[in-house]
Amino acid sequence: MIQIFVICEGQTEVDFVEKVLKEAFLSEGICFAPKTIGESGHKGGNVTFERIMKDIRVFQRIPGCYVTTFFDFYGLNSRFPGKSEAEKVNSYKERSKILLEAFEQKLDEEFSEKNYDYRRRIIPYVQMHEFEALLFSDPAVLAQSLGQSRLESEFLNVREKYSTPEEINNSEQTAPSKRIARIFPEYGKPEDGIDAAKQIGLETMRRECPLFNEWLEKLEKLEDL
Repeated sequence: MIQIFVICEGQTEVDFVEKVLKEAFLSEGICFAPKTIGESGHKGGNVTFERIMKDIRVFQRIPGCYVTTFFDFYGLNSRFPGKSEAEKVNSYKERSKILLEAFEQKLDEEFSEKNYDYRRRIIPYVQMHEFEALLFSDPAVLAQSLGQSRLESEFLNVREKYSTPEEINNSEQTAPSKRIARIFPEYGKPEDGIDAAKQIGLETMRRECPLFNEWLEKLEKLEDL
């Protein structure tokens, strides 16, 4: 069994990993173990490289495991490696590339050659959107999961403006969760979001969100340590 610790931005991401990813990947011999960054009860936002490293150092002492991250681009501190450069480009794919390359380089600097074996066990990932963007992978099921099928057209109207749900979050005011809440004010996270994710299904989210899918493909290719 391959064990992957997932350092998450907040409780919503932890619940998604625990209740959606973990259940889906156990049959493939992969076990996800999520935790929020830092102390228990941490809320999302203001994620710094230094805070991530504290958790990575803890997992470094656990043999036979991999470590990955699950954060939202907008939750990263302004001084996070590569963020200021990434914000200068419009393409979400290019933004992701710039950020992850800087993230990887900073990790390389943190680990000496004798720690290379552990460095290769770290798979950094940052979403260009918050968790709720994944829910726009299927607007009809999103509406149904909320018990509000009549709202399908409004969710679809948001989705059709973008080539992929991964482009939706372009400011703090238009984040996916805020878009959902404007259409359905009773939306509650993480419960409603996790329920919607389960009903939409991982296969649909992977098909609609290429960067998210690329991350999972990397994890699927990991070998036993």
